[in-house]
Amino acid sequence: MCAVSKKATTMTGLETLQNVQYVTVHEKRFAVIDADDWEALLEWLESIEDVEAAQQAYAQQAEIGLRPAP
Repeated sequence: MCAVSKKATTMTGLETLQNVQYVTVHEKRFAVIDADDWEALLEWLESIEDVEAAQQAYAQQAEIGLRPAP
C-alpha cells in the first residue's frame, strides 16, 4: 500500500481522493482538494511512474542478458 503524507498523519492515495470535497458552480461540479494533499498525490504518482520505469528497464536488461531474469 502506498501512502501519501498529510501533515501529522499518513493517508493512502485512495483515502486522500475519498476526502475530496465537491462543489457546484454555475451547474458545473468541481472536486476541491487541499493543495498539500494534491502535491503529495503528485509526488506519489511520480514515484509510481519511477518504479514502473525502473522495472521495465530491469526487464529489458534481463532480456538482452545484462541481468539475471527476475
